[in-house]
Amino acid sequence: MGRADERLGIAAQDSACGLDHVSRRPDTFIVGAPKAGTTSLYAYLEGHPDVFMSPVKEPGYFAPDVIGGSRKTVYGEDADRYLALFADARNEKRVSEASTRYLVSPRAPSLISDFQPAPRIIVMLRNPIDVIESVEFGLMDAIESGTSNRHLPSYHLFTISRASPREVPSRVRPPGAPGTPDLAPACRSP
Repeated sequence: MGRADERLGIAAQDSACGLDHVSRRPDTFIVGAPKAGTTSLYAYLEGHPDVFMSPVKEPGYFAPDVIGGSRKTVYGEDADRYLALFADARNEKRVSEASTRYLVSPRAPSLISDFQPAPRIIVMLRNPIDVIESVEFGLMDAIESGTSNRHLPSYHLFTISRASPREVPSRVRPPGAPGTPDLAPACRSP
């Protein structure tokens, strides 16, 4: 049993939660920057007969120090739920999961290494300028389709300052317009 297993009592949890049948643990971890292709790689590998992919993308289990996003499992609290993701793994050559937050977590490398002494890590990176353009396109698409307003401040920062009025969706108001969040306080020094 590894150091992380001992700290978490994973062996005891396996038995108590009926997970003693979980004989495979992930040995391959996909990490990467947002909009760098991790979802595509996850989908490709999920279809490969020699790879078992966690049915949940982004469990984020080994990144307890990264805040934000929709965390599926919490390190130290959800060991049973995390291991249950791999209960159906059988004879595949690789058992894998994909969590982009591992790339920015200072704790993830040691926690993964404690859990899996010989992990294989696939890192997906992308030119930061291409990431910004991809995020901008996604935000504009979501706002135009009416599916999201939650990123309006980001959208304003990326787009409004350089768009001509006819390029801005009618649902989006320029910064400072009535009903638009005031972005200035976030930019001021204390």
